[in-house]
Amino acid sequence: MTSAIRKIDASSVEVTIELGSNDLKGYVGKAEERIAQSLNLEGFRKGKVPPEAIRQRVGEAELREEALQIAVQESLEEAIQKEGLDVLDQSNFSIKDNTPEKLRYVLTLTLYPKVTLGNYRGIEIIKQSHEVSDAELQKVLDDLVASRRSGDITPELNDEFAKSLGHFASLEDLKSGVKTGLLQEKQLRERDRVRGEVLKAIIATSKLDVPKLMIERQLDGMIANFDEELHAQGMELGPYLARIKKTQDQLRAEWYPKAEDQVKMTLVLHAVGKAEKITITAAELQEALELRLQQYLAGRKEAGTAEALKDLDLERIKRGLFGSLLNEKIFVFLESSAILTS
Repeated sequence: MTSAIRKIDASSVEVTIELGSNDLKGYVGKAEERIAQSLNLEGFRKGKVPPEAIRQRVGEAELREEALQIAVQESLEEAIQKEGLDVLDQSNFSIKDNTPEKLRYVLTLTLYPKVTLGNYRGIEIIKQSHEVSDAELQKVLDDLVASRRSGDITPELNDEFAKSLGHFASLEDLKSGVKTGLLQEKQLRERDRVRGEVLKAIIATSKLDVPKLMIERQLDGMIANFDEELHAQGMELGPYLARIKKTQDQLRAEWYPKAEDQVKMTLVLHAVGKAEKITITAAELQEALELRLQQYLAGRKEAGTAEALKDLDLERIKRGLFGSLLNEKIFVFLESSAILTS
């Protein structure tokens, strides 16, 4: 394998990778092994299907496609490690040659900008109470009673009412369950608040240049999420903007500072992870993937496992899981080193 790097600008490079025939034969072998793990052929143990049987079952084209995916994934990872690149995103993927003798492809890598971290250990944060008051508990109970009102008849808040909800043995059991739920919500909100304050404190003492491209992509995601929320409420983004007399460009301009702050937090979080050499092991990632797939399959009991999983982009799911697991680890580290005062 050979790789070449061409600098495009301060935050992106073009990478050209070329694989020879010997490299490609190795990836075909890996593709056969991967396919064999998922094949159930009569007369063969799972994972022990010979190459001839694999080719007969899945076809040469599917085998080559699997080998191509593995070749690109592994060779790109090797090139990134070799060049010591800190990759944020990739784009403009293009295959220039694809024969049994040579695979050559080109793509653009967007790199994380340099961040000079300030102090990120021992940050003092004033903690807030997350106790549940009697008034907060009573409000939820009153709302529950109101939701069960029928005409002029309002149910009485008692043991029978609690049992009618289907999950509680008595009124005290209901109160305990509601209070536990409220407490958990408050604890999560307090955790998120502390994390946000820690990141703001780190940003205040750090030096970082925020690429406009990252802010624009953050805005794209914010607009897309907002659009999904509107769809869930039976509304469309266009008519909604017309009703509030704003254009999408005006909405983006309003949200720009928030998007910039979120990107700064992302950059600082990444920089702390790099500085502390925090990472996710293959075993941790596999465990999270299996749990995610179990949750996915639990909601699709009518379909077989293979049928339900066939359209999933497992590599995309793994990338997302890796990012969320890594961020959680970094946050746990920052929380453990922060000083919470009353």
